[in-house]
Amino acid sequence: MALESILAPDFLHVVPGEIITKEQQLQFLRQHPAGSQHPQKHFEDLHVRVYGEAGIVNGAVIETSEHGQRKTLFTDVFAYRDGKWQAVSAQELPVTGP
Repeated sequence: MALESILAPDFLHVVPGEIITKEQQLQFLRQHPAGSQHPQKHFEDLHVRVYGEAGIVNGAVIETSEHGQRKTLFTDVFAYRDGKWQAVSAQELPVTGP
C-alpha cells in the first residue's frame, strides 16, 4: 500500500471521537477497501504552506455519490525526513448544513 511510505511512523489522525495511529489507519483501510461503487472525490480551496522542514495543507474534500454530496475540511501536517515528505498528523472535520 503506497500510503505506508507516505505516513510517518509517528503519524496520528484525529477523527471524530478518537485519535488513531498509523497502524490503526492502515488496518481500517485494509478492512474497508474502496469498492466498485466508491464515490467520486475532489479537492477544493487548497492552501499549502511550507516552513522549512514542515508543511501544512488545509482544504476541503468534496465527495459525490448517488446519496448526494458530502464536504469534509482537513488539515494535514508533513515533515521532511530522510529526503522525503511524510505525513505526521491529519485532522478531519465533516461539514454539516449548507
